[in-house]
Amino acid sequence: MKYTKIGIVLGSLVVIFAIVASFAQNSQIRNVLLAIVAITVLVGAGNWLNSYLGIERKPQEFNQPDREATEPEVKDAP
Repeated sequence: MKYTKIGIVLGSLVVIFAIVASFAQNSQIRNVLLAIVAITVLVGAGNWLNSYLGIERKPQEFNQPDREATEPEVKDAP
């Protein structure tokens, strides 16, 4: 959890710095950076809304092959 928060803070600082630099230089990358911020806000708002409403994620289910079908048959030695 600690590294997640550090990553969020550092990532936010990098994006904010890039946006400020793009506005200062009147760069074309500004639209891309603003789109990244918009997507991040939408995803964060959706996660917060799920938490607020008490909606829990379903655990992932992986198709496990039958153990008998995947393991070769071992015969006893004479």
